[in-house]
Amino acid sequence: MTTTRTELVESVLRSASGGWRRVTEVVERWGTDAVAAVLVDEILFRSEPAADCATATVGLELTHGSARHTTILDVTGGSRPARTGAATADADVRLECSIADLVLELYRSDTGRGPDMRVTRFLPGEDHLSSDTERLRRITRAADAVVSGCTSHSPGLATLALRHDSDRCSSLQLSAPHFERHFRALRGQEVRLLELGIGGYERPDQGGGSLRMWKHFFPRGQIYGVDVFDKSPLDEDRITTLRGRQDDREFLDRLCRDHGPFDVVVDDGSHAAGDVLTAFEHLYPRLRPGGWYVIEDLSASSWARHDGDAVPGDSIAAALALVNALRERMGRGLRADGGSPDLAGSLAGLNLHHNIAFLEKGADVVGALPQWVSRRPFWNGATPQVHPAR
Repeated sequence: MTTTRTELVESVLRSASGGWRRVTEVVERWGTDAVAAVLVDEILFRSEPAADCATATVGLELTHGSARHTTILDVTGGSRPARTGAATADADVRLECSIADLVLELYRSDTGRGPDMRVTRFLPGEDHLSSDTERLRRITRAADAVVSGCTSHSPGLATLALRHDSDRCSSLQLSAPHFERHFRALRGQEVRLLELGIGGYERPDQGGGSLRMWKHFFPRGQIYGVDVFDKSPLDEDRITTLRGRQDDREFLDRLCRDHGPFDVVVDDGSHAAGDVLTAFEHLYPRLRPGGWYVIEDLSASSWARHDGDAVPGDSIAAALALVNALRERMGRGLRADGGSPDLAGSLAGLNLHHNIAFLEKGADVVGALPQWVSRRPFWNGATPQVHPAR
């Protein structure tokens, strides 16, 4: 994906928070056709497969003032809508929506309303309503499939994992409620999510199901994936893949500099204990306050072949060992060299679930005492010991 296209997509995403006026400015800057093309791609990505029916064609007309952008879509039962080269006049039904209304619906929090979509023509060229009920049903289902992609509402994570062929769909049946609960506050925001591990091994066009799942779950999100193999064929609007290793410190620093800071980091990479620690050491300090660092397959990191020494399958023991290791690695307190504060000083919460850990970044200062105050108890009449600040 070109830099210009990336800038266009980011401009459209950000315009949604500014209302109609800001969206209008973006459309006038980039042009009706360019913005409409981004919206059509997003609709095709989000749309549900059509109910079982024969092929029908839908004309989608996106307008801005007097300007009009028309895309003809083929819709076949069991499949999602797709572009076709058919002429506009060939469409069985035409739907019309303003670009501004669609931008606000697609890229803002779920309004529960849906866009102001209008049917402008139905069975063009026919002067009476067809008595062919099966044909009418086919066209209606095709239109429904297109409209299903024109909303910010999306299914739950477990459903999205199945839909986008995520290789973690089975594990998400257990962890999806935890992801949804912890990420709820971020869902409508301009999230930057980084996932370590894309899947598909050495095959460039395989894997990426989780990236597409996160793209759908976060309607305003920019999703980044890292893998040791080239996965660039999976790049698309709001999804960027990068080739690198999670134990490569220079790569991680460059990654954060070019694409961070991140709101969410999901480590589903090598699962080797050393790699997990190295990635955390470099990525957690660049995580935004209020963000989440997620480590999956905790028990895998304790297997002998992954450098671990805990009991295989004991995810709780692995999690506790990991947290202790993280604290050791991050150090204690503010370092004299100006480095990052330790894990305990910035960790707002630690949530352990089956085989997965959610670390919430924040400023954990509630009840904290300055370092110059003695930690010796002074109850029972003892005098508190106070050391002068250095």
